[in-house]
Amino acid sequence: MKHLKFFIPIVSILFIFSCRKVEYEIHSTTSATWYNQSGVTIRFEPYYNGHVVSENVATIANNDSLFLGFGHYPFPLNGSVPIFASKYVTGMDSLHIIYDEKYLMAHMANFPDSLLQSFHLPYIHTRNIGNAENYKYWQDKTTKILYHEFTFTPEDYEYAKINGLKVE
Repeated sequence: MKHLKFFIPIVSILFIFSCRKVEYEIHSTTSATWYNQSGVTIRFEPYYNGHVVSENVATIANNDSLFLGFGHYPFPLNGSVPIFASKYVTGMDSLHIIYDEKYLMAHMANFPDSLLQSFHLPYIHTRNIGNAENYKYWQDKTTKILYHEFTFTPEDYEYAKINGLKVE
């Protein structure tokens, strides 16, 4: 009985540390990159509260990429879509993507569908860059880094030419 009063606190401490280990295993360093295979240069203008944040404007030449950064964020392990955060998409109202300095597509975050115009991509659209479901992602089992990748295609450019807002 005398040993039991030492055993219970030690087992409790080991249990707490084993739970913490599981907690850290469901967190991952994330890495996100946008690739431009559209055939033209693309400029990104993130809007927050209706205004462009100029230091977050970025341009990707054709056949180039933009590394969004690393982060340390939780992600679900139950088959749900993993998330990441970036100054280009996190908390935005919309992200204006301008193809070849001619055609603007607005990738919307929270916007009523009833107010959308042809150059708006609703959040649920399969090519909306703000929606994590539209990214390819995989986890490196050794480093535990969760990689996110979005590739702009020639079809995205053609869609913008037909449905986008002409900015010339």
